[in-house]
Amino acid sequence: MLPPHYRGLAAVAIFLLLVAGILACELPGLGGGPKPTVVILSPASGIQVKAGETVVIQSRATDVKGVTRIELWVDGSLVRSDDNPQQQPTFGVTQEWTAAVLGSHSVTVRAYNAAGRVSDPATVTINVVEEVTAATPATLPPGAPWAAITAEVLNVRRGPGTDYPVIGQLQQDDVVEIAGRNADSSWLQIVYPTGTIGRGWISASYAQVRGPPAFIPVVETPPPPTPTPASSP
Repeated sequence: MLPPHYRGLAAVAIFLLLVAGILACELPGLGGGPKPTVVILSPASGIQVKAGETVVIQSRATDVKGVTRIELWVDGSLVRSDDNPQQQPTFGVTQEWTAAVLGSHSVTVRAYNAAGRVSDPATVTINVVEEVTAATPATLPPGAPWAAITAEVLNVRRGPGTDYPVIGQLQQDDVVEIAGRNADSSWLQIVYPTGTIGRGWISASYAQVRGPPAFIPVVETPPPPTPTPASSP
């Protein structure tokens, strides 16, 4: 059995240990007590959005001591912070961020509890891409079938085949009016140059047909070009 003065010292030591334990649980940065948890409900990581689009981030945090706020960070910078005045144990927020800069961005949320402890970050990646304006046949006759060119460069030929001479070229996303097709629909006759009575032919493999294809008539094709005779020795 310990002498009385040792028993007093032991009681003081136990008391100090209890106080230290309580402080470690209650004070932030001392490593005690549970941290809040937070999850991003939407969007999913890896999505693509167009430049200038407003991205809605939905997240939810939980903590037994009560959640005090949720912060939204993008690429390491604080975008906004939403408080939870009632400090409920479960707190959900909807936060917005405008995707202005092209490229991949790290979107992170962090939650804080009533004891001042911060959650582990929840992060998703969002890819911002350039908005591409689809080509529209604004100058084409209403109701006319048309096609958008899908190849980077597409030759326009005098007839439906690579043995016909090239009379021009079209660029990707150019829009042309369709005047007809050959019997197996592998080549399209187009109005060329646009807005004239001229005609040319393009391979259907490199054109995305828009409009009513059922109304594209089969048209007469020009005779195959005469082979060039070989030069005499």
